[in-house]
Amino acid sequence: HEALQSIFQKRLQLMVKNPVDEALMRELYTENVRRLSDNKIVSRRKLQDTTRNLVQSWPRRGVKLLSIAGKDNIYELLVVFSYSNHEGREIAGYSKISLLLDAQGKICGMSEAITPQKGHHSAGFTPFSYTGKKEFITVE
Repeated sequence: HEALQSIFQKRLQLMVKNPVDEALMRELYTENVRRLSDNKIVSRRKLQDTTRNLVQSWPRRGVKLLSIAGKDNIYELLVVFSYSNHEGREIAGYSKISLLLDAQGKICGMSEAITPQKGHHSAGFTPFSYTGKKEFITVE
């Protein structure tokens, strides 16, 4: 349970780290990650590049964890986020982040769905009692 708490907290920290914490990405993700939405394999390097582009486009980011639920070795994190840039543009909404963990606790599959309103956990998923940090903000 404690190991899972740590994985979830570190994954949320990645969403606000500036610059991207590549060592943390290596710690959390397997070399290749299955995109759960379409079953395609994406390299960890590609995930790092995508995250770096997000950080550069939206350098100020805040994320708040709303809930976690799990089934077998898949966990869903429901979050609310707010990103802004130096020109004053802002995007905000809700996201459901699905994480598939391997036997070593590394993320080997993931997907993220952004919605304008709070989503729900998938049927058959059991609420996970998370007691760690829930709010993460970029520090520039």
